[in-house]
Amino acid sequence: MTGAGYSRSIKFVIFRFHPEAYWWGIPFLARSISIAGVTLLDPEKPFVQTITLCAVLVIYVVFQCMVWPWKNHTINYLDAFQSVYTSTGIGLCYNCPRGIRDDCVEAYHNVLYRTL
Repeated sequence: MTGAGYSRSIKFVIFRFHPEAYWWGIPFLARSISIAGVTLLDPEKPFVQTITLCAVLVIYVVFQCMVWPWKNHTINYLDAFQSVYTSTGIGLCYNCPRGIRDDCVEAYHNVLYRTL
């Protein structure tokens, strides 16, 4: 495959990122596969699934903030925010006692709506 043909074949992976972080498509796809794969873990242990999901998101956001890969800075901020918000939300709402879990989730959503 020629250089131009190869570039066209992988454009979907690299076109969203600035030139210094052209390779960020691989960690981005790995994060997506890992998030989907968390559901394949032992279904009898939702705590392990929750911790694994939070760990994947936290590791991703740490590296994302170090690299700042997106061409548009607004997307960098939004990507970091959604990763942090999702991981903290999952962690906080999972740890609420069953009787107040609905109140916890509602309060968490209210915080999101007020920040946006």
